Amino acid sequence: MDEKAGDPSRTVAREWAKWQAADFRAGHEQAGGIRDPCLSKDGARVAGSGVSEADRVRLSAIKHGYEGPRGGLRCIGENFDPELILSSPLSRALQTAHVIFDRCKAPIVVCPSLKEIKLDETKGGKYPEGRPGCQGMPRSTLQAAVDAHPRSAGGAVDLGHLTEDIWYNPNQPFDEKCKNLEDLASWLATRKERRIAIVTHGKVLKKWVQATFGHAQFAIGELYIDAPMASGCALGNTQLLLTRCSDGVQRQEQIAGDSSD
Repeated sequence: MDEKAGDPSRTVAREWAKWQAADFRAGHEQAGGIRDPCLSKDGARVAGSGVSEADRVRLSAIKHGYEGPRGGLRCIGENFDPELILSSPLSRALQTAHVIFDRCKAPIVVCPSLKEIKLDETKGGKYPEGRPGCQGMPRSTLQAAVDAHPRSAGGAVDLGHLTEDIWYNPNQPFDEKCKNLEDLASWLATRKERRIAIVTHGKVLKKWVQATFGHAQFAIGELYIDAPMASGCALGNTQLLLTRCSDGVQRQEQIAGDSSD
């Protein structure tokens, strides 16, 4: 396939070559692009201990934010010291969670509600099976990948929320996706854990906290249930108040005309 030269978001890192089974990789060409792309080598370094200053300049020239924070995301994640980690089932998110929290013992729970949210994942019928970047691997294939990439701390990765082997549905109604995210937020508010890390995608966060996130950006907030609306962002009967954001996160009181596409 013709990949855009120099763009780390379009390059499958060799470190994750065994993440996708051979039969899954064989379907990329028919799908019209790399399905469920893995982290690039640069992406894995950004999620880990960060990239050099020279690479920061190189990556920033490709797209602002690709360089990530100085020192990487791992130290930020470990300082947060989560009791529970939630991740989108898409490979780039779950791999990011693996790298950031490799040395944390907290379990990673894979939640389909945190996958990409788009109005039309078929792009007007161009991709009947869904846009390649939105297509997730079957649960059995993902389980094999997780088993082949154990976390050094021995923390578990729970795929129990993927109730079917083929869990991805490109024709899932947009309203249903939003409702599932609301239900997840309500479920989170009832958890006993106090420090919960979430690894997901920009459109999900835009819908949830009404803020714009770029690559490798993060925020820390407090989640409330049945709380009166203040300066936070509401989803269903929950409210998330952001208390700290990395450089580049743009908070918005309201995002008008959100196409989520």
